[in-house]
Amino acid sequence: METPSTIPLSLYSGDTALWRVSLTSFSADQGWALSYVFNGPQKITVSAAADGADHLVEVAPETTGQWLAGGYSWIARASKDGQIFTVGKGLIEILQDPASVDQVDSRPHCKKVLDAIEAVIEGRAEHDELKTEINGRTLERTPVLQLLALRNTYANEWKQYQNAAAGRKSQTIKVGFPCR
Repeated sequence: METPSTIPLSLYSGDTALWRVSLTSFSADQGWALSYVFNGPQKITVSAAADGADHLVEVAPETTGQWLAGGYSWIARASKDGQIFTVGKGLIEILQDPASVDQVDSRPHCKKVLDAIEAVIEGRAEHDELKTEINGRTLERTPVLQLLALRNTYANEWKQYQNAAAGRKSQTIKVGFPCR
């Protein structure tokens, strides 16, 4: 198996966390140490080991198995001789170990919301009233056009998530038309 060169977007607790980082200006063979701080449902600190000029992060399953599921922001920090530099930042989702529970919904937030919006839209086919009053309480439904706009937003987020997970970069193609 080839060691990934970037921190993953998501990781199951109970799995080995493994990635290698090359930092030209902060190489391990020049004495630089690299550590990560994850902030989310708990604070997690991970240290990389020197591997030639690279920094190798390897966290055992026994350790990641103690990590709480949820979304985390992270920063990577290089340090040497009392100096500290933030050299990276991002987001990671720690997913609950599927072997530890009977049922796990491991869909990312954007997919869960997209599925919920689509279920509401499907349910609307049978109910067309926007406003209902029962026992003096009023219930207003979100207009279909607003639901469709939300659906498009979350469908785009889901597509971006899928592209990122597959290692594909999203592309924007701009088209211009000459003025006459």
